[in-house]
Amino acid sequence: MTNPQQQIIERIKANSSHCHTPRQFNILLEDLQRFFGRDKTQLLPIACGWGYPNIKSINDDGTVDFHCEIVSVRSLDFPMPYLNWYRTAGMVSRDPVILEWFKTGRPQISSEVVKRKPNAFPKEFVSKLKDFGLYHSLEGGWIFNSNNLQSFEAATLPHAKDFSIAVFSIALKSESECNKYIDMFAELLPSICLALKNAYNSPTLTPKKLTILKYISLGSNHKEIAHALEISESAVKDHRIKILKALNAQNDANAVLIALVERVIKPCLYL
Repeated sequence: MTNPQQQIIERIKANSSHCHTPRQFNILLEDLQRFFGRDKTQLLPIACGWGYPNIKSINDDGTVDFHCEIVSVRSLDFPMPYLNWYRTAGMVSRDPVILEWFKTGRPQISSEVVKRKPNAFPKEFVSKLKDFGLYHSLEGGWIFNSNNLQSFEAATLPHAKDFSIAVFSIALKSESECNKYIDMFAELLPSICLALKNAYNSPTLTPKKLTILKYISLGSNHKEIAHALEISESAVKDHRIKILKALNAQNDANAVLIALVERVIKPCLYL
């Protein structure tokens, strides 16, 4: 690592510590893109998110079975069709690259994990990574306790009562580029993950949006929802648009499916 690179890393870490709004976080993502080599030919897509995992078990091979209650997902120049497929297919809780990070505590290069563990990847997953230019990605994250102060070892996670995880994925130009930057990525992860949590510290789906989504899942139309919640139909429509955006969903049915897959809502609903 050169001195100029270390200086940029320290600047990004300092900016991360002062990142408390969505606008500040978007600027941070642009800084990350420039640091990792963005140019006119490739924008280096970034996706990140954080939430509260519910650990089911830790397997003999060290992998973790869990599902994650998503608080917020953000992206910059990331292909939305891929993100929609990823969430609809429930990959948030079963992405082999993220699970490998969870197991080892070290950032991973997606193409290398595919080569090491080909049987862990559905064919459709690998095809989509290649089709959308995401095959060579750096992926990793950070695990926080309730005070956002320290990480947990994987073996202690089932016994931790209040913790959260944040993850980042940055698509680079090649596997060699990923290897060039992986240590720097690891150094930045604690800071940028905390910046994500601080900038988006409340669930993207507010209680009112969740209620509207539940009505949608039961087949209620805008007029019926507006009457039930004593709000205008235009307000319902506005909330619906924001729900679709928050879930990276294509339509109402897709939004309900993603919410069910990610356990934002439960199959049996009583309003």
